[in-house]
Amino acid sequence: MINAGYQYVDTKFISGAYKGNYIPSVPTQSLTLGSTIKFLKHFYFIINSNYLGTQYASGDVENKQLLGGYTVINTGIGYQIKHFQITLKINNITNREYNAITVMKNPTLSNAQLFYYPASGINGSLNLTLRA
Repeated sequence: MINAGYQYVDTKFISGAYKGNYIPSVPTQSLTLGSTIKFLKHFYFIINSNYLGTQYASGDVENKQLLGGYTVINTGIGYQIKHFQITLKINNITNREYNAITVMKNPTLSNAQLFYYPASGINGSLNLTLRA
C-alpha cells in the first residue's frame, strides 16, 4: 500500500495592521509519502517521509524571519495476527536536526529574538494493539 498527501495553504492576514502578511507557524506546503509492505503473511514494513515547508516563527506577525523547511523519515516493522498487533517504530532515522517550534520574542521591535525548541533526534516506540 502506498499513500501520499500534499497540502498548500495560503494563510495571510486579510485585514488589520498585518494585512497581506503570512500567519506565523503555518507552513505553506506539506507533503507526506509512505508505504506499508506486507511480507511473510503476518509481518509488515512501514516507511514514510514528512516534509514541512517554509514558515514564519510563532509571533512573527511582521514576517521578519522566514524559517526553512525540513523532511523527516520514519520507519517501522510490525506483526499482526487476528486481533493482536505489535509495531516497532524508529522515527527520524536520519537523525535530522530541526526545530519543532521557533518563537519570536518582541517581533515588532528592532531587538526581536528567536527562541528555538529542537525536535527529538532519532527515537523509537513499541506499540501493542488489541482489537476486540
